[in-house]
Amino acid sequence: MKIAILSEAFTFNPILDDLKKLGDVISYDDTTTEESMIERCFGVDIALLNCWVSPLTHNVIDGLTTVKLIVTNTTGYEQIDTSYARSKGISIANVPGFGTESVAEMVIGLMLAIDRMIPLGDNQMKKQPFWVDPQNEEMKIFKGFNLNDKTLGIIGLGAIGMRVAQLGNAFGMHVIGYNRTTKDIPFVKMMPLEDLLKESDIVSINVASTSETIGIINEKTLSLMKSNAILVNTARDNLIDVDALYSALKNGKIRGAGLDGIGLSSSDHPILKLNNLILTPHIGWYTEESGLNIAHIILDIVKAFLAGKNLHIVNLKANLS
Repeated sequence: MKIAILSEAFTFNPILDDLKKLGDVISYDDTTTEESMIERCFGVDIALLNCWVSPLTHNVIDGLTTVKLIVTNTTGYEQIDTSYARSKGISIANVPGFGTESVAEMVIGLMLAIDRMIPLGDNQMKKQPFWVDPQNEEMKIFKGFNLNDKTLGIIGLGAIGMRVAQLGNAFGMHVIGYNRTTKDIPFVKMMPLEDLLKESDIVSINVASTSETIGIINEKTLSLMKSNAILVNTARDNLIDVDALYSALKNGKIRGAGLDGIGLSSSDHPILKLNNLILTPHIGWYTEESGLNIAHIILDIVKAFLAGKNLHIVNLKANLS
């Protein structure tokens, strides 16, 4: 059995010794082209990679003549044509749930950061230390609100959304939720999306990127939110219409937003100049514990596959020969 690590090897390092017990392991730091993908997978049975780094085009899949299993060290895999891979006898697996705790905690961090204007306060204090003056109108931007007794609206009650709900409940918040399918959760009041947006003091987006959710936050949905509401997104950046969010933030239609990533490729968009927006570089998942979770889930997937079992396979399992 030959196993190739093709990209983002840091997430595989904790399990290298265990993988070597299962087969011959070869590792590459960066496999980013179709040619290198096909060349490095020659004679390989199992490929471990980051599907956002290593291309899995139809051309590449056609060239993976010996590969039986591909494991991506990510939860999302929407850019992989899993049906096409299945037609070529290749199983695709992902690593769900590795960052549930870390991402949920990031939601709370962004809530507090934008509510209490922590980054802005830090930035201004480092330029010139001062004490807030409540009589100064310009300093009212630092006036936040307590999370206790406020309403937290969660869009998407999967594993992360559920953990956010638990943390919000621990803060004494009233938790309301919208989900594609109704869920019976004792401390969460389910309701339609429009009602959730109208009632929430803080809205947390925790859904996957699909044809139904892309652009779910737009001019229309933002117009439903309270003027003092906060929007938090730790999911995919394409769930938000950036221009519509800029208008809402600039014109005071909502109070602020905390985004772990934004759908921009340059630094010239005016939204980047706003004080009531906090941005982080999609680091919600990026903790020591999440990295270890990824590694051990991948090891479990490989072991299961070699034993003829289906673990986290997102298409029909290909048979080992």
